[in-house]
Amino acid sequence: MAYNTDIEYTDKFYPEWSLSNLRLQCALKGIEMPKIDQACELGFGQGVTLNLLASTSEVSWYGTDFLQVHVDNAKTMAHELDNDVKLYNLSFKDFSEVKNLPKFDLIVLHGILVGFPKRTKRLFSILLKIGFLIMVLCILAITLVQGVKFLSPRNI
Repeated sequence: MAYNTDIEYTDKFYPEWSLSNLRLQCALKGIEMPKIDQACELGFGQGVTLNLLASTSEVSWYGTDFLQVHVDNAKTMAHELDNDVKLYNLSFKDFSEVKNLPKFDLIVLHGILVGFPKRTKRLFSILLKIGFLIMVLCILAITLVQGVKFLSPRNI
């Protein structure tokens, strides 16, 4: 199954990715939430969640999406919200090779786990390269159909 690049993806806000919700989810699982200073969203769609979280927290946000229209829309929103989110129009592999990327404390994978298991293995090797720390939060949202359906947090 190939990643669909023929349609633009979601323009919704996903509150599940907010720091307050992540803190709650960690507490419910008995996990101490790590301090989040640097965060990254891989496959950010229209950039709504990425931009709103960048505008409402002290976290330094980065994101990449390989659809140019997504990046353009997200940059327009970032400008309107006057935040300093760092946006890239790169494949995940190319993004992993960007010089001076920080170590990320939070990585959001939005709709990019299509094509299990071969692509997933390659994706996780890229994630290790761009900054998985000893304690990192990772949010997985899986694309089920055209568009995205969010899966509530589960043990994987």
